[in-house]
Amino acid sequence: MISTKNLASLNTTLHKVLEDAALEFPDKVAVKDASGKSLTYAEFLLRAKSVGYALRTEGAVRNKPVGILMDRSADMIVAIFGILFSGAPYLPLDPAAPASRNSKILSLAEATLLVTSKLTDVDMPQGAYGHLILENIIADTHAENVDLEYINDADDLAYVIFTSGSTGDPKGVMIEHRSVVNRLQWMKEEYELYHEDVLIQKTPYIFDVSVWELFLWCFAGSSLYVLEPGYEKFPQTIVSAVEEHKVSYIHFIPSLLNVFLNYVGPTELKGLASLKYVFCSGESLGVALAEKFYGQFNYEHIRLVNFYGPTEATVDVTYYNVLPQDLGQTIPIGHAIANTEIHIIDGDNVLQEGEVGELAISGVNLARGYINQPGLTDQYFVYHEQLGKRIYKSGDQASMNSDGLIHFYGRNDDQVKVRGIRIELGEIENILLRHASVEECVVILDKKSDNVMFIVAYIINSDNANLEDIKEYVKSSLPMYMIPNRYVEVTDLPRLASGKIDRKQLRSGVLTS
Repeated sequence: MISTKNLASLNTTLHKVLEDAALEFPDKVAVKDASGKSLTYAEFLLRAKSVGYALRTEGAVRNKPVGILMDRSADMIVAIFGILFSGAPYLPLDPAAPASRNSKILSLAEATLLVTSKLTDVDMPQGAYGHLILENIIADTHAENVDLEYINDADDLAYVIFTSGSTGDPKGVMIEHRSVVNRLQWMKEEYELYHEDVLIQKTPYIFDVSVWELFLWCFAGSSLYVLEPGYEKFPQTIVSAVEEHKVSYIHFIPSLLNVFLNYVGPTELKGLASLKYVFCSGESLGVALAEKFYGQFNYEHIRLVNFYGPTEATVDVTYYNVLPQDLGQTIPIGHAIANTEIHIIDGDNVLQEGEVGELAISGVNLARGYINQPGLTDQYFVYHEQLGKRIYKSGDQASMNSDGLIHFYGRNDDQVKVRGIRIELGEIENILLRHASVEECVVILDKKSDNVMFIVAYIINSDNANLEDIKEYVKSSLPMYMIPNRYVEVTDLPRLASGKIDRKQLRSGVLTS
């Protein structure tokens, strides 16, 4: 059990483990990327301190986010560590998102600084922030002479990650230092990470699964390989990276694990011999996929683990070590991690025993709330009288048996996941309704014949506007992963007796001919 008294700030913890590793393994590679850039622990620490010092000089302060807009690389890792070393939380921005969306996120978070690379080929967001270029910071700062005092407490903010919001605007989840340290320390101990291990960073940093990929490696003096941007979807590239860099810990969302397993044959299996753990999260892990996994991999050499957790609770809050001999009708999401409690409640927040209800979370991993959105925070983060503590109401349906084993049953609202990415369909609808010609609309998630999920937007185009103009308007407002795969123009929408739109009828294909 991890003592909550020992949960220091993340940047203090990171500095200590980096410094210890630099002394013990002075020539050991800390971070390497697809471009060939390689940094030892000593070099990495020096660069991160340079960034921290420069940002603090430019006005970085505790609890005030510093934006980062960079493609995945070793330099991106340096920049994130540097932001933390400055005392500020990092705020990741999607290089592929419209500049208007990144501008909105910077504004909502009240970020005062933005770090980019001079190589970043993206539209710069607008806003009243100071702009620092990473390469210039490192070149202009003599880090060996920097005395960087660490100013954070464990309850300061470590990062702010924005997720889809039903109102049409994204919402920024605030996670504190102690929550991240708890999650990382638990994983290091539970899955026995050693200094000879290699982790791979392949999740885009705008999603919270990236957090343990970004930081866990240095907790044990391990190494990190940073996959080239966009190649997380290409199994052949992943196999090559695992083989070349001897990767031992890797993460997949289940749908991409299935693609990966379809690619892997006897030849590829030989190159994956270094793998020790495959972690899954972001979607439900099906029994058929787990059976497929253990049909190809030997349980004695590699283990499959099912994680569950919302962004509002620091990446993951439950875990289940999948055993090939125990596969039943469904795979549980498991038990709560250290210093975290799972509760099942009904519509009146009354605790349930053995019944299906809403999954609620309490404990160290809980987020502070949504940045600069107190009303929304109060809606989802509530004080539970019966428990005598604050809980987060996830909106997920689950049950828990007497041994604390939890099964997941899906959502109770219009939040969905596409390729593991959390999307509020209401946000897409709100953007569509801002177009002058869209009188009414509804957005649903549907399945193709091969079970691949896709987004469909049904719209009533009152002015008979050019559909391409509407599509371009959506593209200019939303990130690529939220853009509908299909648009259907209709004159009316089916409704239930209550007057609500009949989404089930839409999914049946009645209006898609």
